Amino acid sequence: MIKNCMKNPGSYKLLAFPNKPCPQGVQPKPTFHGSGSGTWGTIALAFYYGFDIDITFLEKNPLPEWLSKPTYEQLSLF
Repeated sequence: MIKNCMKNPGSYKLLAFPNKPCPQGVQPKPTFHGSGSGTWGTIALAFYYGFDIDITFLEKNPLPEWLSKPTYEQLSLF
């Protein structure tokens, strides 16, 4: 699904509705790896390819570390 979206020009957004915590071992990679969770595997793959991701939790769960880290760096003029 993710790679098919990328065949079309433009920006991409994933709407995700996980109902459980992200399994250990799921990391953003260029290939799908969900460790038993298709939702978190898809989120990780979309994150790797730079999709805008909107997550709505069906149950209260923490974000995985790789998703909660800022993806920017403050630049300094001096």
